[in-house]
Amino acid sequence: MIFNVYDIPVEIKIKKNMRNVRIRVSRDGAVTLSVPYGYPVERAKQFALDKYEWIKANVEKAEKKPSFVIENGAILPILGKNKRLIFIPSARKSVEECDDCIIVKASEKSVVATAEKYLSGVLYDYLAQKIEYYQALTALECSSFGVRKMRSKWGVCNTKTKELKFSLFLVFQPLENIDYVVLHEIAHLYRAAHDKKFYAFIGKFMPDYKSRMKF
Repeated sequence: MIFNVYDIPVEIKIKKNMRNVRIRVSRDGAVTLSVPYGYPVERAKQFALDKYEWIKANVEKAEKKPSFVIENGAILPILGKNKRLIFIPSARKSVEECDDCIIVKASEKSVVATAEKYLSGVLYDYLAQKIEYYQALTALECSSFGVRKMRSKWGVCNTKTKELKFSLFLVFQPLENIDYVVLHEIAHLYRAAHDKKFYAFIGKFMPDYKSRMKF
């Protein structure tokens, strides 16, 4: 269900395992209101109305953030270093990385998928190093990790299976931001809730985490 809070569309999602109402603005400005099963729709709408100023501020913030499009000639910050993407039409897929560019050879239909697959591997290799580092530091250990296209979250931790998932779009973030997300998700193996104990735990290993999390 989608309704408007004045000029902003909000999608209501019903979650069976939720206890409290939660509102989220994704990186692309989409607003989602998650409510427990059986929660009155009118109360949910009123909750969103009461949060209008917060919603508006965060939507405007999301709209101001740069969106990185994979296309010929685009300047992309790959793990903190700007590189120009050069597309060369080819029947055979390949990717070559230079100091200041990434050369993608593929058909026009598959250039984005080819580039994303390569960038996923680049991010995966970096994450592997940082996960190993923070696991040793915190004495916590995940069962596995992976990279996938996620637009609403930078990372996800399944506290039951101890699996970690990270957004492909982290590859466009500065290294300090990526490192924070890695520690943040590993910290969920210690504590699931985003409460004072959770952030105190992160602070023990990353004292400047507050300046890194605002992105």
